[in-house]
Amino acid sequence: MAGVRYGYLPPAEPAATALTIAGTVSSWALLAAACLFLALRLSIGLPRFPPRYRGRRRARG
Repeated sequence: MAGVRYGYLPPAEPAATALTIAGTVSSWALLAAACLFLALRLSIGLPRFPPRYRGRRRARG
């Protein structure tokens, strides 16, 4: 008879393992995208925003 092993988790189900892997991969991908965006923003200034709109300029005449 198999004894109870305290302090150990039961074997993971295949669905839980797949979801864990998907969550880990997506988290690392999000982190990589954030680092890439920050690197581009600091190095070449992406995205380059247009100058701020200050209202319609009226022509005198």
